Amino acid sequence: MKRLDPFVHLHSHTEYSLFDGISRIGELVSHVKEMGQTALAITDHGVMYGAIYLYKECIKQGIKPIIGCEIYVTRGSRFDKSGNGKEKLAHLILLAENNEGYQNLIKICSKAWTEGYYHRPRADHELLEKYHEGLIVTSACVGGEVPQAILNGDMDEARKVIEFYINTFGKDNYFLEIQNHGLPEEAAVRPVLASLAKEYGLGLVATNDFHYTKKEDARSQEIKLCISTGKTLDDPYHFHFANDEFYCKSGDEMRAILGNFPGAIENTRVIADRCNVELTFGEHKLPSFDVPEGETAASYLRKLCEKALPERYAVVTDKERSRMDYELGVIDKMGFSDYFLIVMDFIHYAKSHGIPIGPGRGSAAGSIVSYLLHITEVDPLRFDLLFERFLNPARVSMPDIDTDLCYRRRGEVIEYLARKYGSDQVAQIITFGTLAARAVIRDVGRVTNMPLREVDRIAKMVPVGPGVTLKKTMEGSREFRDLYDSDTTVHRLIDHCLDLEGISRNSGTHAAGVVICSKPVEEYVPIQLTQDGFIQTQYEKDQVEQLGLLKMDLLGLRNLTVIHDALEMIRENRGIDLDINKIPSEDEETCKMLCDGDTIGVFQSESSGFTSLLMQLHPERFEDLIPMVALYRPGPLGSGMAEDFIKRKHGKIPVEYPHPSLEPILKETYGVILYQEQVMQIASVMGGFSLGQADMLRRAMGHKEPEILQQNRETFVDGAVANGVDDRTANYVFDLMVHFAGYGFNKSHSVCYGWIAWQTAYLKAHYRPEFMAAMMTCYNGDRDKVSRYISDTRRAGVVIAAPDVNLSEAYFSVKGDKILFGLDGIQNVGEGAVRSIIEARKQGGIFEGLNEPRVIGSGEEWTGGSDATREVVNKLDADFVSTIRSLGGNNKLRHLMIPGYAASSSEVALKALKIPENDDKLIVSVHAYIPYNFALADSKKANKWIACKGGFTTDIDNLADLLKTLFTDKGQAVIIGEFGARSKDNDKYRAEWAKYYVTKMNTIGVPCVWWDNGAFTGSGELFGLFDRRTLEWRFPLVKDALISAANGEYTVDGLKSRLKQ
Repeated sequence: MKRLDPFVHLHSHTEYSLFDGISRIGELVSHVKEMGQTALAITDHGVMYGAIYLYKECIKQGIKPIIGCEIYVTRGSRFDKSGNGKEKLAHLILLAENNEGYQNLIKICSKAWTEGYYHRPRADHELLEKYHEGLIVTSACVGGEVPQAILNGDMDEARKVIEFYINTFGKDNYFLEIQNHGLPEEAAVRPVLASLAKEYGLGLVATNDFHYTKKEDARSQEIKLCISTGKTLDDPYHFHFANDEFYCKSGDEMRAILGNFPGAIENTRVIADRCNVELTFGEHKLPSFDVPEGETAASYLRKLCEKALPERYAVVTDKERSRMDYELGVIDKMGFSDYFLIVMDFIHYAKSHGIPIGPGRGSAAGSIVSYLLHITEVDPLRFDLLFERFLNPARVSMPDIDTDLCYRRRGEVIEYLARKYGSDQVAQIITFGTLAARAVIRDVGRVTNMPLREVDRIAKMVPVGPGVTLKKTMEGSREFRDLYDSDTTVHRLIDHCLDLEGISRNSGTHAAGVVICSKPVEEYVPIQLTQDGFIQTQYEKDQVEQLGLLKMDLLGLRNLTVIHDALEMIRENRGIDLDINKIPSEDEETCKMLCDGDTIGVFQSESSGFTSLLMQLHPERFEDLIPMVALYRPGPLGSGMAEDFIKRKHGKIPVEYPHPSLEPILKETYGVILYQEQVMQIASVMGGFSLGQADMLRRAMGHKEPEILQQNRETFVDGAVANGVDDRTANYVFDLMVHFAGYGFNKSHSVCYGWIAWQTAYLKAHYRPEFMAAMMTCYNGDRDKVSRYISDTRRAGVVIAAPDVNLSEAYFSVKGDKILFGLDGIQNVGEGAVRSIIEARKQGGIFEGLNEPRVIGSGEEWTGGSDATREVVNKLDADFVSTIRSLGGNNKLRHLMIPGYAASSSEVALKALKIPENDDKLIVSVHAYIPYNFALADSKKANKWIACKGGFTTDIDNLADLLKTLFTDKGQAVIIGEFGARSKDNDKYRAEWAKYYVTKMNTIGVPCVWWDNGAFTGSGELFGLFDRRTLEWRFPLVKDALISAANGEYTVDGLKSRLKQ
């Protein structure tokens, strides 16, 4: 038997010290146990992320858990955030002595984040004074307040700090911590700390401040530091620890380096013996729902269900009423009435505010109470769904109502919950990003400066997919293993990767989880703030649930947003107000589309594998999509179950039932046990199990525990024999159930997601332009997906028009049967610009009525016209303005562009222009491709333009002077309505010309509009810049020049002084 070691590690960092810790909790606890130590503390930097993990792992391995934290202490107030963030914060170790201390540790750790966060979570002395009860404090490493004062030669400050902690926590609860990692600073403070301990009658305590488990892990920890800081190992300035002594040492090693300080080793055991935190798991801490006066949660829930029963069912029979009564009885008995009311309430809020909510998710659709409350939209009786799969009276566990909702507006629902229950009582849930198999190879390869190509080659040997690890790859890939064995560099790389794979690297917010509490969240678990200032738990979702808090999953689902947007476009474009929940469950067009494999955009049906399976299945109604959700998974596909199902459906193999009594249960799936609910029903009908017992059996079959299975087999066979089934058939059926339980899927979830798939398919089949426009909008940031949707839509014959400044919305929209490309989809056009364009269109906007009015084919067409033709244009301008103004509405507000003859920039045409009087919303429009030989002429000889050469700028300068004299000096607005320089393989010169042209016109306040005619190649006027087919800028140099000049980045003199070849 291994000798028990009295030494206990009280200053310990796990992987949840995200910046510099790599100790995996499971391995760490095992290592401590192996060394004969009997207790272990967790004191991560400023957080309690790993506290529950360590607590449970220690209990599991027979080690005493001590929950603590190494907090950061500011010398001033935690509320003072006026500095530059470079304040040197002190370290302090807090250990929970009892449950009160654990609660106070949570408070301090939480408020250091919510009140004191400034670059780091900060506590101050006031916070420590307020929440001191039940805590044992140690002075921490050389970064602690007392060691820092000693190193600074300020013994008065050292004594002042010691006296504060004695007065706050008590002499028996404050220890001076000594360490020996071979650092000179530690050597300097140790004797002084010992002297101070003697002076004040305090205990010393020995710690090792470890950040990795074993000494040989030091290099991997240094690599992790480089990953955290973005550095490489060969960078002389990369952050690293002084040596390799920061590991979890044995008691003998600790005695060897600190045993000469009386009591320092022994006090680790004294402190450990005093720390006795006992956490309870599984006790529900549900918040209460405010019900009307005179009602209880149970009575109010019943009242709502009674009211909804005739609304949901046209004819209410005993079947519906008895199911409702049964469920309400179970819900009341288990104490979950408030839970159902809370979920009902926020879903009602969402629906009443136009926020799309899914028909249901998971097993909750098996509840008629959920259906009556409109929590779900699937009738459990119609689809033979089981309540016990959702809430089992034989197994007291929290119900789990997951909710799908519009991904764009998920935040609004969370804000509603915060308003209703209190912003301090609602929190999102933390999650951690880890170093996955491929990613860790790339990270470690970068840090160790391996050639990028070699790192990429090694990383690509690792398969892509869930559950992939380096260990599994080593076992499954001969190529990977051989490379590891034969190449020492790769061997070292992979060894470090194995040390770091799966380690937590950063925290984030869980995509769905939200916690609602009856008191402030920090009364139960430590919290912090997200980047947008919302409360977030420091414990992950499993720990939150185990501690009994109400966790709900609110999952943003894009397809619900797609359905909502498509319905809006159908209403606007066709005047049809379609109720998507009342579409027929049989529809020839929808089924034909699916059977043809036209599934792009259809929910959960886009993959080639799903499409192929769907075409084989040949759906004839909505109900045929339900088994598809359950079949398209690795188990059913790999086992041949999916193929067998399809053959039975089409009569290629006979449908057989293991026993006649099972036909009603298995008929819908052609004799195949496909759903978990069917396993439960078989256990009930044949084996005589209650549905609650049947659910327990289903779970046991999923875990395949031999002893439990054998006990259940005997009970099942006995029950079957009692029901007239011979024991051979009963054993055969039980074996079938065990086999299929591994593949079985939740039917309630299949129905809900099958319904969403049917809804999206129906919309695509009947309203393709609107549906595909909605799909493209929802995936606007995913270029590959949008391109795929565009190709699919065009293949079906739907026209997708290029962006139109006068017609396009911000996102994809529909006019008639044509989809208009959204302005927001154009590269380098910001949201602000798009909003401005659309707002201008609504309020008035700038509109052109006459484009280059001239006598076509005459000798004067482009020479400025004659007196008579110029007067005709003036008359046309006047008629255009008076007509628009007389039409009412916003037409009085619109800015109208009026040209001279041919919109010419010639002096004679501009001087002859007569601007209609008494209208301050007119803009003179001029088209000016100057100098002509460079900008407009076909000859490629004139393809150079140089700002600093005389003559090159003359035409532009003269036009600016003329416009200034005739118009802008008199307050008349002018726009260069068209300009441009045709492409002559001279991008550099065109860019310089554009800079000068726009900059010069800026000096007189005249904006310029490039005429992009979409022409890029061949002969003719090649003014194209933006390719509307590929959505790419073909001449980015010219585009960038236009934008920078429009933003005022140049001056005329500056451009003229530039030296050019």
